[in-house]
Amino acid sequence: ERPTVVILSLVLPDPLNVGYQDFRYLAIHSINGQMIGRLSDVPAALKKPVDGFHVIEFERGDPVRRMVLDASEADTATRRILARYGIERAQVLTSK
Repeated sequence: ERPTVVILSLVLPDPLNVGYQDFRYLAIHSINGQMIGRLSDVPAALKKPVDGFHVIEFERGDPVRRMVLDASEADTATRRILARYGIERAQVLTSK
């Protein structure tokens, strides 16, 4: 069976992610120290910030190694991004 890869395809610009808005098509290795093997791993990993930050590590060989975001601002930023870009829900996970 082929391993699953979760890709960060786009970063919607917001004050929370200044400096990261040009990140595209990066394979996620881990979030907050938890390995990410499928999209459904992401919400659980985001519930466990590291010292107040969300640390997203990308696979070796990608041009960028990590993204670090203030976890205390994440919920507010998510609401702001949803409103700004007309997105109805922050996440929709379905299984095959």
